[in-house]
Formats: sequence, C-alpha cells, structure tokens
Amino acid sequence: VRMLREKGEDVTVAVRATSNTEALEALGAKTVVADALEADTVRAAFTTGTYKVVVSTLGTSRGENAKRPDFIGNRNVIDAAKEAGATRFVFVTVIGTGNSWDAAPRPARSFLKEVIELKGKAEDHLRASGLQYTIIRPGGLSEGKSTGKAVLADDPEAFSYISRIDVAKLTVDAIGDPATIGKTYN
Repeated sequence: VRMLREKGEDVTVAVRATSNTEALEALGAKTVVADALEADTVRAAFTTGTYKVVVSTLGTSRGENAKRPDFIGNRNVIDAAKEAGATRFVFVTVIGTGNSWDAAPRPARSFLKEVIELKGKAEDHLRASGLQYTIIRPGGLSEGKSTGKAVLADDPEAFSYISRIDVAKLTVDAIGDPATIGKTYN
C-alpha cells in the first residue's frame, strides 16, 4: 500500500470488520469491509469504486485452519473482480504450488501441504478467468530489510528466502509491467 501510494495510486484495501485500519488511513488508502469467504460481501466491495487492478495476498494464518480463504476466498475475489470489470490481477501465492513443488523445502511441503493444494486450485481458477494475471510464488518469507536483489524468476525450481518488503516491491513492479502478464514466477 505504501509503495502504491508513493506512486500516487488510489488504493482501496479490503479488510475484515475487526481490522484496525489506522495505518492504512494514515497512508491515504481507502478501506472496504468484506469477508473473502462470503461471495456476496466480496461482490459488494467491488461496487464501492472502479478497479482496474486487483492484488490478492489472501491466505491462511496459523490458527485459522477452519476458515481457509486460500481457494474459496481467492476464487470469490477473482470472480468478483472479473464481474466488476477489473482487467489485471496480481496473485501472491506460495512456493510449492503447481510446478514449483520440488522448489519448496521438504518441511514446508509437509507443513503447508493443504495450503499449497488450495493455492494451486486458486492459481488454476485465475488462469482460466480471462483476466490478465501475474502469479508470484515467494519462497521463505522474512521480516528483514530489502536486499534490493529480489527478482521474479520464471524457473519453477528457483527458491530463495525473501523479505516481505521485497515481495511487495516485486508485486508493485509487476502491476506496471506488461511483460509479466500471463506469467507465473518464483
């Protein structure tokens, strides 16, 4: 959000009803309440404006195993985005999805097996949607500072640890780069 706002972009963030939105508001972002698992609330969120680009980072946090948005939530967002006339969709998933299974470390394949399968279904749904998409599959995430060296690799066996800030930069860069349309990156 910060990077997009620094570029002068209007940003609307879908949040939970219980979310603290102070930091988003301080950045000048608008918010809209939606439950990704409820298609009606997602469709309603898209009626609050006109959206050309959608970025999804929806996923499961620990302790949310009963309500995983990894497939259903992302499917709802993809469908609502298309219905609302968005043309571009950048989807941040997870290493190990699809043809990157071997790139994920063995412990991650075990620990994230269900998430990887659900994200794979969501990736397939996005590819079939007709939206201009870019899929980014980050490796091991860290809270560290930017290295300035992160790249989008089209090699499904590529793996690296990456800071969340570098994933954000790659995501923002992909939005404006037509060469990334229709591509899946590690």
